[in-house]
Amino acid sequence: PEGSAFALAKIVPILQKSGKAVNITMMSDLTTADIRSNHIVYIGYISALEKLTTMVFAGSGLRIGRSFDELFNTKTAEYYTSDAGLPEEGDPFRDYGMFSTFPASIDTQVVMISGMRDAGLMHTAQALSDASALDDLIVAIDSDTDEAVGSFEALFEVYGVDRLNFDADLVYTNLLD
Repeated sequence: PEGSAFALAKIVPILQKSGKAVNITMMSDLTTADIRSNHIVYIGYISALEKLTTMVFAGSGLRIGRSFDELFNTKTAEYYTSDAGLPEEGDPFRDYGMFSTFPASIDTQVVMISGMRDAGLMHTAQALSDASALDDLIVAIDSDTDEAVGSFEALFEVYGVDRLNFDADLVYTNLLD
């Protein structure tokens, strides 16, 4: 998706500050051995998670709905549905961006920065690269323990016009088991 370039530009400099090697690969080239042996930072659409789909939603309070443009909250039975697919020029739309992080093994972590469409993806990457937005996210999950920060998910409702995001609200957070 077009939003991936924007998201990579926001996230890669943060990853490079770790001093560790950063390798970028296509999802279709990712192997199970890669997931077991490396930290994984996924940037893209929820619909393109491929091998990570089961892992991302295994402990989640969300499920994919009738399409990848919809998530279902298993606790409240609420649907979060994007209408950002093909908005008419000048028409406002709503999209969703999802963040999730959890251990893949004892030594590796998965970080998912995604959206139903570009606006959700771009907002999520922007929020995760901003210190005050990260602080707000930690406050929202109501725990700053290493276990909580290492295993939770969040959903942003993103508002936009002409395929660009203008505003967003954090509408869901959940500690993962």
